[in-house]
Amino acid sequence: RPDGFVNLPLVGEIDVVGENRTGLKPTEIEERIRKACEGYYERVDATVQVTGYNSQKIFVFGQVGRPGPQAWTGANTVLDVLATSQPTTLAWPERIVLIRCKEPTRGGYDLEFKMKDLEQAAEKAPEVGTDIESAPTVEAKPAQIDPNSQQLASSPEEPKLQEAWVLRVNLTKMYEKGDLSRNVYLRPDDIIYVPANPLAKVGLAIQQLLFPVRPALETVTLPSTAAYQISRPY
Repeated sequence: RPDGFVNLPLVGEIDVVGENRTGLKPTEIEERIRKACEGYYERVDATVQVTGYNSQKIFVFGQVGRPGPQAWTGANTVLDVLATSQPTTLAWPERIVLIRCKEPTRGGYDLEFKMKDLEQAAEKAPEVGTDIESAPTVEAKPAQIDPNSQQLASSPEEPKLQEAWVLRVNLTKMYEKGDLSRNVYLRPDDIIYVPANPLAKVGLAIQQLLFPVRPALETVTLPSTAAYQISRPY
């Protein structure tokens, strides 16, 4: 059900999402079902098999070949998600950012920060797997989700801004040095941002500056190119 409960005969409703609304693993759901059935059956054998993951997401943006949401399975690690997203040659693997909101919510967040503020926070951020309480924060606005349709919905009231931790991921340590101590499990609504490396930033900035000029340059050079092609003897 959209509210995170299942209804079983005799037992009634069982919460399969958890108190913090981040979702439970299949083994944790099995244990809840067993405990709920103890008053009705002498021996309970519960097996939970997940056939699909659709309701909760992880989001990846930045210099990756496959940006966008990924289904949260409960077993996603930082390395798993980055391998699926395929960072490009423009990526800065030592400065990847993990944004984790303090209060999880269904539907994700509309992050409200300037990229410059995020990069400054990333410079001071500890690596994932360390004390998260010491991490810098940015502000996040929960997305408005209709509980029935599970789609984005508008609300007359502006949602309250919440704080999100900023943590740093060093991908180079993982795949070059084999250090998987920071290959932590991700949570629903986690956001991974892969920034461009310093050299790529310069190139991207120049490209943005030249973009308005390029159509005009092409217009000027096109007639001379066409005249040259026409005047060629063969």
